[in-house]
Amino acid sequence: MANNYTDFSFMLPLPEGQYRAELAAFVAAYEAEKATAGKGLFGADDAEEATRVATSEVAPEGMNEDDWYLQYAGVDYQVEEHGLWVSAQNSEGNVDAAVLLARRFLTHFGLDNHGVVIEWACTCSKPRLGEFYGGAVLVTTEDEYVVNPGDFCAQEAQRRQVPLLKTC
Repeated sequence: MANNYTDFSFMLPLPEGQYRAELAAFVAAYEAEKATAGKGLFGADDAEEATRVATSEVAPEGMNEDDWYLQYAGVDYQVEEHGLWVSAQNSEGNVDAAVLLARRFLTHFGLDNHGVVIEWACTCSKPRLGEFYGGAVLVTTEDEYVVNPGDFCAQEAQRRQVPLLKTC
């Protein structure tokens, strides 16, 4: 049996003139939101337990738990001297949750004219066709723009009138 992995790692740098105290306030607000949203879900009493249960083999039940997973699970972060380092949780990254965290960060710090690029890789523990890919997304406070490298290259081949061989 093969295992699939999703990994990403990026930095959300503190805007000029902002300090770690403001970053700590952002993280505290995010954790409070996560705890409030997760309380009582998956049979858990707090966000830490909800995260542990949601990422274990226990299948989530109900729409609210799915929403919680999509918004919070699969993302680790660490406060660094100059910003927030965000990465995939145990190679089981949730790109949607990373996008939402980046958008919250941009909004919190009033970075309306700024964006964040998140790149990710999806890999497999065995060399199987179609199991290796990745992408990138430009995140702003208002929307996101996703780039799929395979689609991009297929469009470029079509533009150049280069026939593609079927690879998988």
